[in-house]
Amino acid sequence: MGVARGAGRRRWPVLLVLLATLAGCGPAKHEPAAPPPTRSAAFRHCPEAHVRPLPAGFRLVRRDLSALGGQHMGELKIYRSGRSQIQVFSGPDVYDKLDDMDLVSRRVSVEGRTFELWTTTIDRTLLVAQLEDDRLRAPCDNVGVLTRHVPRATFMGLLRDLRLAPGPADQ
Repeated sequence: MGVARGAGRRRWPVLLVLLATLAGCGPAKHEPAAPPPTRSAAFRHCPEAHVRPLPAGFRLVRRDLSALGGQHMGELKIYRSGRSQIQVFSGPDVYDKLDDMDLVSRRVSVEGRTFELWTTTIDRTLLVAQLEDDRLRAPCDNVGVLTRHVPRATFMGLLRDLRLAPGPADQ
């Protein structure tokens, strides 16, 4: 009984790979994976912004938390009454969504505090104000109010009543 012709030739490539692997010439050895980077276990919350009292009829319809970088969390609260809307923010950049609105800014003072007030001719119902306060530090220095379909006098009252409380993780 003999070996079939050509059968021995087919085994050579397999034997060469096996011998090369055993001799250490085979595929590269893998180094153990580097440990994941360490990070702080807890987020720090921006100071909570709120307005009290809210105008009659407004109710909270949404509350969004957003990661701001550096382990900080910002917050956006949205209140509605019919088609009228109030947004109170601490941290998130609400202006990103308003880039194409041709906003015009001016400074206003309300009961000793300074705000940057933005308006636009594209949507005359839109009013946005950001509190200017040197005590606020990035990324939590973006604090203010955005409204749509709210009378200007009511908006100015919201700025007057805007308060900051320490974030839950900072108390």
